[in-house]
Amino acid sequence: MSLAFQAGFPSVSPLTVVVGAGYAQLSSYIIQRPIFVALNNKAKQTNDAKATLESDESKTAAASLATSLVSSSVQSYALTALLQLANVVSYKGAAVVGTLVLATQSGPKIINDILVKKEPIDVVLSGVAVKVLDTVGLALFLQWYTHRSVVPKIGSN
Repeated sequence: MSLAFQAGFPSVSPLTVVVGAGYAQLSSYIIQRPIFVALNNKAKQTNDAKATLESDESKTAAASLATSLVSSSVQSYALTALLQLANVVSYKGAAVVGTLVLATQSGPKIINDILVKKEPIDVVLSGVAVKVLDTVGLALFLQWYTHRSVVPKIGSN
């Protein structure tokens, strides 16, 4: 079974998309952590489940989680398809593809943050580190997942 939206799109294993989305969710938790901490603090303050679920913090956390799930699934599909179409068979190739995606997605923002906004370099670098996990890390993880080898048992032919 494979996942393809139309005839022109490459077929990708749905399990690969799910596994890649899981990786992307874990790496994006670094950014989303303050949202969930705010929700946890609100729950501790109110000590009422219904009030917590109806709070702005709860709605923000739910919206953040839902959009993150959708975007990480799409990103996982797109990066897997890109690796397939480029016929990447090595980790070095996956790192290059991930770096190219990073440069196209985040390059202008990084340059703008440094040159125009004049943000502190540590703030810019922390954002870059998260983006590297999201792009290069995901590409390397997907490369490992789609090309992992099954180790034969000792004594089997």
